[in-house]
This record gives sequence, C-alpha cells and structure tokens, in this order.
Amino acid sequence: MLHGQGPFFVKEADQQLILDRGEAGVVVDYVSEQPLKMRQWQGYEPQPDHSYLASIKNPGIPMQWHVEAATAAPADGSLTLTVLRPFKKGAQPSTPVGVERTAAGLNVTVSTPGQSEVKFAFNLSGQKDFISVRSGSREWKVTRPE
Repeated sequence: MLHGQGPFFVKEADQQLILDRGEAGVVVDYVSEQPLKMRQWQGYEPQPDHSYLASIKNPGIPMQWHVEAATAAPADGSLTLTVLRPFKKGAQPSTPVGVERTAAGLNVTVSTPGQSEVKFAFNLSGQKDFISVRSGSREWKVTRPE
C-alpha cells in the first residue's frame, strides 16, 4: 500500500502510479511475477477521533489517498519490486523501467534524467549472490547468508 496527500494517477496496464504534488512528485513502478490489480480510495477507516484531536489542539489530519497493489488471484507468494523515482517540478521521468526476465532471475534498468543508469540483477535461482547493483563503474552485491 502507498499513501499520499493527493490522488495518484493510476496506470494499471503499465503497473505504474504517479503522484504529482506540483513542486515535486514520484513515479512508482511495480515489477512483479504476475500483473497486479490496483485499487485507490481516499479517507480513513476508522475515521480519526475528532474530539481527541480537538482536545490536544490538533487542527485535524489532512486527507489522504491510498493505493493497494495486489495479485489478482490468491497466491502463496509473489516477488514484487517497487521502484520509486522522485522528481522535481518539470522533471518527471518519462523513460520506462526496463525489465528483462531470465532463467536465473530478473534484470531491471532504471534511467533518470541527468543521472547514471542503474542496473539491478536479481538472482532468483538460489545462488549465493542475490542482487547486484551497477551504477556507472561502481557495483554492489547483496549475498544470501550461508
């Protein structure tokens, strides 16, 4: 679930959300083993306790919008990568997140204007190296504990 103080532009076919707050925003890309269904609503359940908020001189809680991204059918498990790409006014990323599925796992490429391309390689075959991240000439690895 994601929460924001404005409505999200939901692009379910692209597995993407955009929240643009004027001066800044975020593009949210979902990379999942199966397509995700997205549901958006606003408000609170349960409702805030307005008498309590008044007693502590709190003017209230701003309205929030919520988005739930879930598998369409029940599943015992699912790998979902959520890519958050914040942006300043006028610099919303337009390049899609690159996704390549391989026999060993998943390769994800994220391009951001004015930044180095970042490549993530997820090894889902159970080998020791789980994730490698490459940006420019730098590389980091996350290994599974033995």
